[in-house]
Amino acid sequence: MASRNPTQKSLVIADIGIRQDAEGRYCLNDLHKAAGNESRHQPGKWLENRQTRELVQELADTGIPVSEQNQPLKVYKGGDGWQGTFVCKDLVYDYAMWISASFKVKVIRAYDAMATQPQPAFDPMQILNDPVAMRGLLLTYTEKVLALEEIVLAQKPKVEFHDAVAEAVNCQSIQEIAKVLGTGQNRLFKFLREERILMHNNLPYQQYVDSGYFRVTERRYKSESGDNHLYTKTLVTGRGLQFIQRRLSPPQMTFELEAL
Repeated sequence: MASRNPTQKSLVIADIGIRQDAEGRYCLNDLHKAAGNESRHQPGKWLENRQTRELVQELADTGIPVSEQNQPLKVYKGGDGWQGTFVCKDLVYDYAMWISASFKVKVIRAYDAMATQPQPAFDPMQILNDPVAMRGLLLTYTEKVLALEEIVLAQKPKVEFHDAVAEAVNCQSIQEIAKVLGTGQNRLFKFLREERILMHNNLPYQQYVDSGYFRVTERRYKSESGDNHLYTKTLVTGRGLQFIQRRLSPPQMTFELEAL
């Protein structure tokens, strides 16, 4: 059966073509046939070994597995002819050595022979005339689209954080403003609430936001229990700092200098 990627070079062992998926993993079931198809050498028995499981985990941990497509091992259970266990080159060598040293030598020589093959030209008609290859190609692109969607979803919190930081350029927190004014954060919050500039939850009234004195940023975070929460923070603009300084001027209120 043809590879999912028609431009991939063919790995042939004992006259058995070893299928590859779109990510370049090799079919262990085909390797099993090339090794003699003995029941004691079935891929499932190799996967039961503790050393095999540890190797698979190590390869997964040391790679960059942003999705299933980057994993060293994948099992296909579809009904389009792509059923079987597909593994990366490192696991091919390990599986071959598990069978026998002589079979590993065959695998090494097969890889050497494949390396000298000319790159096959891509013939689009070959795909169009092969229903199985067409389904495989469509499935591959579907998997890649899903993988990209996973990446976008994973990056969304970082993008939202970047946007929040961008909006807060040239703004300072109440704590930073309090230091500039030589007072404490809690005392400044209390004063701004008493002046009805901030509400009881320390968020500014809308009129002061519209005046350009304050900005409110929103950030999302996930608690240890897995619940999503929204966190709001009041920031003071340059105009807002001047506004607060004027409101603090006598006779309204004077703060004593506090140690920071």
